[in-house]
Amino acid sequence: MQALKKLFKKYRYSFATKDLVDEMLFVIPLTGPAILAIMKNYTDFLTASLASKDTQGANTALSLICLILHIFYSLNSVELPEFFEDSMNSWMFYFKSLLDLKDKSETVISCKTHVIKNITLYCEKYVADFQSYICPFFSLIWEQIEQSTMQSDYDKVTFFYVKLNSLYQVF
Repeated sequence: MQALKKLFKKYRYSFATKDLVDEMLFVIPLTGPAILAIMKNYTDFLTASLASKDTQGANTALSLICLILHIFYSLNSVELPEFFEDSMNSWMFYFKSLLDLKDKSETVISCKTHVIKNITLYCEKYVADFQSYICPFFSLIWEQIEQSTMQSDYDKVTFFYVKLNSLYQVF
């Protein structure tokens, strides 16, 4: 996953040239389904680890999920690839399940921050495709802020919420 993160990070900072889009059109159909399957497996592993109170297993799963969320952002930052548009319901299910985690550990907060960053990307660039998810996610993100107290760990969560709210004036 680290190798994919490094390979795909270049998409975050690139302009949508024909060569870049052609490369993405080649890469994403080959890697997207595998990344989604890995996300499912790690999410299932996380659920099982949390149920059995396996802290080490949960932290490992969360660290790997954070890598996947980073890759997701990179692969979606230039344009909305067809694979991600077609599998949006699955991705949003996993995003919701991560935001629903009640744990306040550093790795959980990091994952939630990555989820909110991805949601922000979709709100900024793909609102027409993402419109039906906006209000439910605003509610979930607001719950994160309500639970946060004054911990500085939640600063990024709050920042992305404020950014989303300024875009859509939901609350």
